[in-house]
Amino acid sequence: MARILEGKNRASADEAASFVDKFEELEAEVASERGKFMAACRAIRERQKELLEDAKSQGLKKSVVKAIAKARELEAKARDMLADIEDDEDRTYAVDIRKALGDDFSTLPLGAAAVEAADKPKKKKGPDPAAKAAADAWGKEDAAAAAKH
Repeated sequence: MARILEGKNRASADEAASFVDKFEELEAEVASERGKFMAACRAIRERQKELLEDAKSQGLKKSVVKAIAKARELEAKARDMLADIEDDEDRTYAVDIRKALGDDFSTLPLGAAAVEAADKPKKKKGPDPAAKAAADAWGKEDAAAAAKH
């Protein structure tokens, strides 16, 4: 006659082992799929890198391309979030608030200054003045110490 187990742990050792075996198989499947996914992501990242190098060779900065893409992504996300507001009155109110806050950062004084600063050609700098002063001071101390000995 079959043994009837009562309580929470009713599975036999063989049944429990089969669950563990199946779980380990599924974990191996997950690891395999993760590896495939990561390989696909690496391939896409490599294509992005090549695209950015092409953009650079055409005179576009990589950071500019990335920033514009990120801004477009965020704009789409904001539009989607705004579209999720169900009540038309609330949506209109949200649009009014965005207009009052200024969607276009470059129209605000601080934004205009940032755009102007970004557009200015960068001057070639010499060594950092603080680093130069420290090096000079250390050099004088080392020379004075060497003269004493």
